[in-house]
Amino acid sequence: MTVKEIVKKYLQDNEYDGLCNTDCGCTIDDLIPCCENSDDCLAGYKSECDPETCPADGDCDFHISAEKPGIVLPEKHEPGEDEQTYNMSIDFSPTPEIDRPLDASFSAEVQRLKEAWKKLISQTLFQIAQAIF
Repeated sequence: MTVKEIVKKYLQDNEYDGLCNTDCGCTIDDLIPCCENSDDCLAGYKSECDPETCPADGDCDFHISAEKPGIVLPEKHEPGEDEQTYNMSIDFSPTPEIDRPLDASFSAEVQRLKEAWKKLISQTLFQIAQAIF
């Protein structure tokens, strides 16, 4: 198995779409086409090109970013008199197998550490790939 294949498998296993840095991005299907030593490449997620914010003035098919695309919420809607409303809530309480509730700062720290490990692993694998190619 080549390093490029290892990087590709890692990206697929962790649901990434490709690699990116400040200058470029590549998808899993066309991984590392630049063949350059890009130690700063990170695992990333694919998104559509937005011509209004694109540094290439919309002259590209997609963007790869280390930031996972978020959910865009619609603007707040106030129901009219003839509209029916529903009271919905989501229970974010700990699961029964957890003895004590986790506070928000602990949960945020765990998530931050997970993301840091993913980033470190991604960078390390890419550096290995660059050293071989």
